[in-house]
Amino acid sequence: MQTTEVTLERAVKILVSWSWRMMVLMLPVMIITGVLMFFIMPTPEPGVTPEEIQKNMPLGPFFIMWFLMMFGGILAHAISIQWLMKVRWSDFHLVAVESSRKTE
Repeated sequence: MQTTEVTLERAVKILVSWSWRMMVLMLPVMIITGVLMFFIMPTPEPGVTPEEIQKNMPLGPFFIMWFLMMFGGILAHAISIQWLMKVRWSDFHLVAVESSRKTE
């Protein structure tokens, strides 16, 4: 296998390719968390002031949503990088190579 330099043109190709893959994978994550947020978050009673809403807001639903969004984002990143590694451009492709040097 021949190694090659990552030129600016190739770097832009990689960045654009990874970016649109991330957007495609994040859309379902965002839709799912949006729907879950609608069902998990408590709704205030009519006539309640914003100060009362903030004072009585439970932290459990916020933690659950934060965890789901973080997990979904990390999973989408990992899948998009795997997907990116399978792409073959006209003049190059990406390969993960194991390091041959030993650290002691």
